[in-house]
Amino acid sequence: MKQERWALVAALGLATAAVAGCPKPEEKKAPEPTAEAQPDQPASASSMPADHDTSSVAVGLKSLFKMPEITGDVVAKVNDLRIEKSDLENRLRNTQVTLLSNGLPQGLNRYDVLDGALDDLIDDKLEIILAEKLGVEVDPREVDLFLSELEARMEANPAFKTFLLRAGKDERQRKIDAVEAVRRRGIVAKVRVEAEKQVEDAAREYYKKHERDFTERGGVATWRVVIKAPRGMEQRSRDAARARAERIHKEAKKDPDNFENLARTHSEGGKRNEGGFIGYVGEKQFNETFTKAVYAGKPGEVLPLYEDARGFQILKVGKRRETRLIPFEERREEIIQNVFGTVIRQEIRKRLDALRGEQKIEIFVPEYHELAKKLSN
Repeated sequence: MKQERWALVAALGLATAAVAGCPKPEEKKAPEPTAEAQPDQPASASSMPADHDTSSVAVGLKSLFKMPEITGDVVAKVNDLRIEKSDLENRLRNTQVTLLSNGLPQGLNRYDVLDGALDDLIDDKLEIILAEKLGVEVDPREVDLFLSELEARMEANPAFKTFLLRAGKDERQRKIDAVEAVRRRGIVAKVRVEAEKQVEDAAREYYKKHERDFTERGGVATWRVVIKAPRGMEQRSRDAARARAERIHKEAKKDPDNFENLARTHSEGGKRNEGGFIGYVGEKQFNETFTKAVYAGKPGEVLPLYEDARGFQILKVGKRRETRLIPFEERREEIIQNVFGTVIRQEIRKRLDALRGEQKIEIFVPEYHELAKKLSN
């Protein structure tokens, strides 16, 4: 059940225990803040935008993500590894700020939030244990490099900087994040070597399920320059388009090797930036007249000016090829890159779950235990 509940949060990108170094979705631009945070000061409730204070979303967020009452400075322990009160405060703040930009997911409740934040923080400590087992060491030079790159990005993008500060990413927290990121990269590198067979098997399975994506369509290589002149346009304009097409056609016939440059300069078609290359034209891909013209040409030949209802086309054809399934080995590295992140994350998740059952984990948050008891009844 816990996995299902936290999946609701993770789907919005709120889980911060994602494995650094694995392929990730395209990063979203940080939302433009509506109130500035002071440099290197953790955001507080008072730093939140005034226009959110009375909204139902803000009220819901405030109650969901408030810091629970805790006696002492330690909220949990994994063996002797302490999770401090400040760690939980930062994690809740980070999640809350992210929700302000993504919206409150339906069904999210207070227990989900606390359970997810604590689970996330416990994972951080389990990663330390896993790193030790794998012989991963954190190189201070890599930490410094990570921080310098992050600082440079923050200076180059004020909105990103403000967003991080509002999420509690002050100087201290950024250093913690840098150490964790470098440690995770080390874990990924070690696990990648040990999970080589799993990655290879997953890549081959992906290839089998997506054979259509690795099938080269047969046909005749074709390039074209499109001059638009739809029927129904003023005759004078269509005549001018024809004259232009005939001039370009004459240039193409004179120097077929320069066809792609002509396409980039003159074509009004969608493949202009590709030099007019539209791929391999199959026998049933276009209308019969167009296909017959393409298949009648010889490799390297510029065909007679082609006219249809949309205008004029100057066509050049190349070699013919048969449809074929690209062998796995030809695309192996590309496929491995596609499946690598998923396989490695699953393998690391499996190892962290195994470690979790072997460690002494204590949680000192009364509200968390009370909510868990209510849900179990």
